[in-house]
Amino acid sequence: MHTSTTSITLLNRIRANREDETAWRDFVKRYGTRIYQWCQNRKLQPNDAEDVTQDVLLKLAIQFEKFEYDPNRSFRGWLRRVTENAVTDFARSRASRNSAQGGSEVNDLLAEEPARQELWQYLSEAFDLEIFDEAKSRVR
Repeated sequence: MHTSTTSITLLNRIRANREDETAWRDFVKRYGTRIYQWCQNRKLQPNDAEDVTQDVLLKLAIQFEKFEYDPNRSFRGWLRRVTENAVTDFARSRASRNSAQGGSEVNDLLAEEPARQELWQYLSEAFDLEIFDEAKSRVR
C-alpha cells in the first residue's frame, strides 16, 4: 500500500541510524515498489528493474547520512530524479558493454527516453498530490 505523503519521521529515523532495519524495511515497503515501477516504465526488463532498484536503494543509503528534507520540495520528485539517473547510468553502462560486443539494443533504449513533457506532467501530478495531501492533513 502506498501513501501519498512523505514520512518525515521515517526519513529522519534512517538519517539518524542507517542501520535501523525496521526503518529501512518500512522505507523499502513505502518507496521500493514505486522505484521499481519507474524502472519498468523506462522499459527495463524485470531483472534489470530489480537491479536498478537495488542500486537506487544503495545510493540512498549512502546519501541519507547528508540528506536534509526540504518540506518546500517534493521528496518523490527528488527520488524520481535519482531513479531516472540510475536508469540512465544503467543503460549507458550496458551500451558501452554492448558496443564493445557490437550490440545496439541499449542505444535504442536510450533513444526511447520518455518525452520531457510526459515526465514533467507526471512530476507535476505527483507534486500536486503531495500538496493536496498536506492541505488535507492541515485541515484535519
